[in-house]
Amino acid sequence: MVTGYTRPFEIYRANLTLALRMLSFGQDWRQRACTLEKLRTERDFETLRRTREAATTARDWSEFNANIQTAARDYFSNSSNIWQQGLGFTVHDQNAFGDAIREALRGWQANWGDQWQRQWQEQWKKVVDLNAAGTLVRDWMQQVEQTVSSALDSRGFAAAHLGDAPPQTSSVTAPAVRADVSRGDQHVG
Repeated sequence: MVTGYTRPFEIYRANLTLALRMLSFGQDWRQRACTLEKLRTERDFETLRRTREAATTARDWSEFNANIQTAARDYFSNSSNIWQQGLGFTVHDQNAFGDAIREALRGWQANWGDQWQRQWQEQWKKVVDLNAAGTLVRDWMQQVEQTVSSALDSRGFAAAHLGDAPPQTSSVTAPAVRADVSRGDQHVG
């Protein structure tokens, strides 16, 4: 028996693709973090080596001070370079993560389209029609169907419910507070 191709597997495929991409991003992040940590360790080791050489080869305090200042300048320069690399990695990862989420959302939208919505609505209609007390649920389902169909409309949810005019700000001020309420008197009634 051959089964037909069904859309629900596409949703699972989109979820699996997203999960694997997130795992890949995690591995890339760990690799970059290890690279940055290696650079920090090399920077610290080089600074310690230069400080030791400055202490052993200096003939007076001014030569020692000059060597230490050079080592400190190189240390801060290397630190700045490492920070810039880390920032570059962060921006790259953030862009890649955003692209992955956008692609996953497009896949979900394409696969969770008309077929699934129609199947879901048909199942609910069957359940509601079986019960005589289901008129409230039927009305509610019709409103949900209208909302979903208008949200998926090319004009979008806001255009369908708010009209084409931009929202207007209200110039109505709040009503004045009664004097006895503002003093803390409680209203009984």
